[in-house]
Amino acid sequence: MNLQQLSYFKTIAELKHFTKAANRLIIGQSTLSHSIQNFEDELGVKLFSRQGKSIALTKYGELFLPYVNGTLDTLNEGIRMLKEQTDPDSGTVSICYPPSIAPFIPYIITKYIADTDRVNTHFNTHQGPSDDKIHDMVASGNDDVALCNVEIAEDIDCLDIGEHELVLLVSKEHRLAERESIELNEINGEKFIAYDRDTYLRRKTDLILKEHNIEINIMAETAQDNVIYGLAGSNHGVAITPRPVGILPESIHALRINDPRFVIKLGLCWNSENYISPAVRNFINYFAENPNLLSDFMNMT
Repeated sequence: MNLQQLSYFKTIAELKHFTKAANRLIIGQSTLSHSIQNFEDELGVKLFSRQGKSIALTKYGELFLPYVNGTLDTLNEGIRMLKEQTDPDSGTVSICYPPSIAPFIPYIITKYIADTDRVNTHFNTHQGPSDDKIHDMVASGNDDVALCNVEIAEDIDCLDIGEHELVLLVSKEHRLAERESIELNEINGEKFIAYDRDTYLRRKTDLILKEHNIEINIMAETAQDNVIYGLAGSNHGVAITPRPVGILPESIHALRINDPRFVIKLGLCWNSENYISPAVRNFINYFAENPNLLSDFMNMT
């Protein structure tokens, strides 16, 4: 049994005539008759009763027809969906990104559509809880592309798009709240709100602090940027995070850390071993042709 036989069966059932069905299918009548005969032999039932030049469905053909129609309709819908998804102008791009640059996502989608006029491109977006998880999502193919830390993306393809500064967040009530920048040794002994131990940002921060013999008292650990903002803003401790994009929460103040290592290199990442649809390729190419998209956005905000 094959899809061609199912299509032959459906056409004959609609037209109730072998010659007309053969003409529509653009095949010889003998070829059509032979294929249906083999189909009936394989099923072990007669699907058609021949009445002179006309034919009719047997009771078995009547029972079978709705299943054939459903199968072919589902297949055609799947083909339509694949064509739609892979059309360069109306396909779908799924994007994973860190919470720290969430405002960049609607900006870049709007700008992409405005600049390319690909108004029918669909975007599925969601936040990843950490750089490591975001990397895993795009490496596995669950997402087409990711805005990812390039330092942990050695096994996937990445296009550098810019840097995101790490800053010290303190409460407006903190002793450092009037400062614009600090030396790292000034946070020695501070209460600290930290990222979870299994995140890249935590590993990076711990390594730098250890190299400088900086001792901190960790009061809480979380993977959520908003939780860190809330705890730091309520003066439960200081925190090192990517600089919040846009308007800072009123309760916190961000200070530059005078150490060049406190920066994240971001990239648009994808896994070329997975299928890259034309729509996704267009989106990647847009970043390649416009290397200052992230920095322009950061300057605006």
